Amino acid sequence: MQKGKQNTEKNILTSVSKGSHESFELLFNNYGDFIFHYAFRTLRSKEEADDIVQQAFVQVWKNRTKLPEIKSFKDYLFIVSKNLILARLKTIQKERSLGNDLKFRIEISHNRTEEDLIYSDFEKMAKQAIASLPPQRSVIFQLRKEEGYSYSQIAKRLSISENTVKVSLYQSMQHIRNYLSLHADLTFILIALIALS
Repeated sequence: MQKGKQNTEKNILTSVSKGSHESFELLFNNYGDFIFHYAFRTLRSKEEADDIVQQAFVQVWKNRTKLPEIKSFKDYLFIVSKNLILARLKTIQKERSLGNDLKFRIEISHNRTEEDLIYSDFEKMAKQAIASLPPQRSVIFQLRKEEGYSYSQIAKRLSISENTVKVSLYQSMQHIRNYLSLHADLTFILIALIALS
């Protein structure tokens, strides 16, 4: 990397460390595609890769005060993303195992009424989780998950950046999973892992 470019990036990192959202968005625009393609090569899923990008930059923001100490932000971001991908692969393997077990139990059950009640109760629980989101996050989540809006469409409609939309969606998903884990029994949690994956 050229010295001028190094100095420019150093200034951006310093600015982000002080809480600049504009500089943070610059980092996202500069490195988002790099992380996406790296994650996609491993996970083979656009949604999973997009989620890794969001998680990586959420971590960058949370640890922003340490950014001025980093010699190579690209290397730092690569390591963060690599760890997130490895963790996601382990989670996917676990979810598949749990999901297969749940599907097997449902298949051998002849009581369709009980099964329908389980899914009905889960749907109510999921709606409660969504309702507990902050107002803007709730709107963003519903536009994306229920009405199928793209990131750019949501950003334009709400007059916010696409990065804000992506970070908000990631935080909403984490909130919903946490809500269900606190308020639902094991059956609900297993269903949630399948429905939200």
